[in-house]
Amino acid sequence: MSHKKILILHDYQKIGKGMISAFPKDRYEVSVLTSGSPAGVFRSDLPSDVARVRKVKTDWGKDFFPEEDLLRETEIVTNDEACLFACSRLRRFFGLPVRSPSNQIAYSNKIVMKSYLSKAGISVPSFKRIDWDLYDFHTLPTEVAKEFSFPLVVKPEEGGYNEGVEILKDKDELSRWAELHSGEAGWQLETFVSGSLFHANSIILDGKIFPVQVGAYTSPPLGANFGRGFGSVTLPKEHGIHAIGTELNVKIAEVLGKEGRFILHTEFFMDRDRNATVIDVAARAPGALVSDMAEIHSKVNLEAANFRMQIGEEPCLPDETGIFAGWFWSCPKKDGSVTSLTLWGDHFGDLLRDLNGIALGIGNLQSLPWLEELYEN
Repeated sequence: MSHKKILILHDYQKIGKGMISAFPKDRYEVSVLTSGSPAGVFRSDLPSDVARVRKVKTDWGKDFFPEEDLLRETEIVTNDEACLFACSRLRRFFGLPVRSPSNQIAYSNKIVMKSYLSKAGISVPSFKRIDWDLYDFHTLPTEVAKEFSFPLVVKPEEGGYNEGVEILKDKDELSRWAELHSGEAGWQLETFVSGSLFHANSIILDGKIFPVQVGAYTSPPLGANFGRGFGSVTLPKEHGIHAIGTELNVKIAEVLGKEGRFILHTEFFMDRDRNATVIDVAARAPGALVSDMAEIHSKVNLEAANFRMQIGEEPCLPDETGIFAGWFWSCPKKDGSVTSLTLWGDHFGDLLRDLNGIALGIGNLQSLPWLEELYEN
């Protein structure tokens, strides 16, 4: 029996167990092209020989074209933000059906995404593209201060995983940032949003929306860039935020486009008055252990579903198990590695108390108020 060939395009987001579930070895031959470190392609809980890995030098732009023998009779897929456009372009070139969102730029470019959402009445942070034709690093801080209050968040227009994201507390910090990045294209500023951070995940399947889970981060993922641990926990339907997250994803899919086959991942802050502000949207499965928690909670591994849909196979559809799941990453060690902890159970309150104990034990104190607030709600 011949094996179907799969080529995964990779840059940064570690590939997890969803790949093994989507592409079992008895049916598929999987290879990975990565522009990142070959040692960083797979999560540490995957076997080192799970797939062949090849390093390529590329930014995944329009000039990227791998050797044709790699692509002959091969399905090309990705779950990496940096590779989404390259994957669609290569699939189109080789006559493969393109199943990514029909309006892909609205899911990938943060300026375009927030423009669509704000016009539709969905709350997003106030934002501004940094245009170096209008400013230099001397004038930018003064002009920005006329429109925005500090702190501000600076981030790339495209990309994910908090790469390049910084919180600037005042004009002096913005001045130092501007001097370092003067003339670089593709940057934006937005207002800093406070509150508790949540995520909502749905399967988008040819115009239909299937909610999978709504979860709460134990602390902002950006904290991992500064040596802090973080995690998330699935929320029960009875929790006040669950309906808000589910309805928000429906609205976002309607606004940005629901034609195609992909995972919709939304991150949003909630203030104390239950007002949601969307800070990011992606047309891919989330990273870390969020996909694995969805499998425990709803029988859907989001990463596996995303891979399967790209090659034209049907994903598992959500079926809630009555089990709630949480995960925690320790503070990163000197080499960047973390200790991963997963928990699950059929009582949400007990799960929160256990997560609270873990946060206290590993010194991740910023997670404690958020977990207590979840329990109260």
